[in-house]
Amino acid sequence: MTDPASREREVTAILDGWDWSDGACLVGGYAVSAYGRPRYSRDLDFVIPASSKERTLGHLDEIGFSVRPLRKPDRLNAFRDSITLKRDNISVDLMIGYVKDKSTQVSVSQEWISSRFREMRLILITGSTQENVRVCRPEALWVLKLIAGRNQDLGDLFAIGSEPIDVKEIRDFLAGVGSPALKARFEDEAKRLRSERIYAESLSARFLPTLSDTAKPSWARFKRRFLEITS
Repeated sequence: MTDPASREREVTAILDGWDWSDGACLVGGYAVSAYGRPRYSRDLDFVIPASSKERTLGHLDEIGFSVRPLRKPDRLNAFRDSITLKRDNISVDLMIGYVKDKSTQVSVSQEWISSRFREMRLILITGSTQENVRVCRPEALWVLKLIAGRNQDLGDLFAIGSEPIDVKEIRDFLAGVGSPALKARFEDEAKRLRSERIYAESLSARFLPTLSDTAKPSWARFKRRFLEITS
């Protein structure tokens, strides 16, 4: 089995060899690492335009990735209209044209996610990319993570809590969705955030003491921002 450090070297090589001119944008756990404390991940998540689908699949085939059978849909597998490819212990998830949450039926277009993307070197736990990576802006990450709504997604938002964001942009987007199911999800997320569980899991995922008092003010600020956005 590949150790995490070796897997990260493979990940950085994939990102350094990626052709960003086709409009792909990095989302998911590695995008979180661009704005907050890095954590290990097995998946590379990209949103791509529909027009670049075949070229992207061809590139991944050339570097040894093959399409993996779809996982059984469930609440934790929130994103549909995607293709998952795998090479050894690394998965690549391609979300084509938009990201759609299965349970709330909320869609976020590729154009909105990729708008005002950032270009930066990605600093990981054991290394970094040599080239700039195209990463979605933090406002897009907030929207995607809030819609997905797993404990891990909320922990990821806590991890990027110090990154400045345009709260109005996020609120306006979510208000435009107007989904009762999404409102119910936010209410469930707020309830879960009142427990200590996600806080402890979020610290543990980044190898921080799970009973850290020093992080509690940041956690309180994150919860206030969550309520400001979702209320």
